[in-house]
Amino acid sequence: MIICVRPNIGLPFKENIRIFKKLNYKHTRFDLKVIPDDDKRLKIDVFKDYYEFVKNAGMDFDEFHSFAAIDIDSFKRKAALELEMMKLCGAKVISQHLTDELMKYPDAINAVIKKYKDAGISFCIENLLRDMCFASMEEADAVLKKIPDADIAFDLGHAMLTGIDLCEFYDKYKDKIKVIHLHDVIDTDHLIPFTGKLRNSPFISRLKEFKGVVVLEIRCHTIEEAEKKFKEARRNIKKFL
Repeated sequence: MIICVRPNIGLPFKENIRIFKKLNYKHTRFDLKVIPDDDKRLKIDVFKDYYEFVKNAGMDFDEFHSFAAIDIDSFKRKAALELEMMKLCGAKVISQHLTDELMKYPDAINAVIKKYKDAGISFCIENLLRDMCFASMEEADAVLKKIPDADIAFDLGHAMLTGIDLCEFYDKYKDKIKVIHLHDVIDTDHLIPFTGKLRNSPFISRLKEFKGVVVLEIRCHTIEEAEKKFKEARRNIKKFL
């Protein structure tokens, strides 16, 4: 597996990367939301700046992440920009949030997925929380029937919060799961892996066998907190995986 780390959106992107480099992580994620609202440069130019910084830190972008757009036209524009960025850096998997509103336009989504597939990129739909698209196995079946070429980003924290059985979901969709979002849950999610429900989960054996990208999604509010938590996460990864 490839262990990839998620920069916290509320913290400066480059400070995230400095911490990851210090802790010897080699792979990270890009999300357009890491670009501050007050940065008036073209987003592609900001990305090139960030990508150069990541390369100089000895790291790569191995996953892209995309929150749901407000409408289908915005979705198509955003997807086109992200595809351009992914071609520049060579990332091969994107995790996409969808909504019930966007799923009213399966033909448009399928057209976008084809462009990604033609570029050798896995376009993965992420399982989300209750009252959102793709929040159960039944909804996953319904979505994949409409967009059959989509792959899956399996978010373990979301799954545990919505009552999805991790082993059952994985066993059913393992051929489509190209990326796993790894974080733990007690009363809330995005906790350090193996500090909550995952610690004694039978899913650990499946996780050990997974060959794709595993993204550590740990909520942090300060750079100091990020360093502490991602350091502990490294120890837990070595212990449990």
